[in-house]
Amino acid sequence: EALFWYRRAHAESTDAKADQDLESYETSIKELCACCYEPLSTDKPKCCVECKAAYYCSRECQAADWKAGHKKDCVKSLKKRLRATGLF
Repeated sequence: EALFWYRRAHAESTDAKADQDLESYETSIKELCACCYEPLSTDKPKCCVECKAAYYCSRECQAADWKAGHKKDCVKSLKKRLRATGLF
């Protein structure tokens, strides 16, 4: 969720430092599994299909993180639930 808001805050920025910070932040997210925090060693790690902000070393970690709370934190999933209830 943090990455979504970070990207949104810097979407219209013309500040080169902000762009560099965003790129550095996105790179660091892609280096560790969002569930077990182990370094991602695969060439193509799994990522959340909804928000594309959480990366995983395996399908098992992806499923475990979804059940552990990513489902609630995932921005696109949250927006879908809000639209379904008419709140967004």
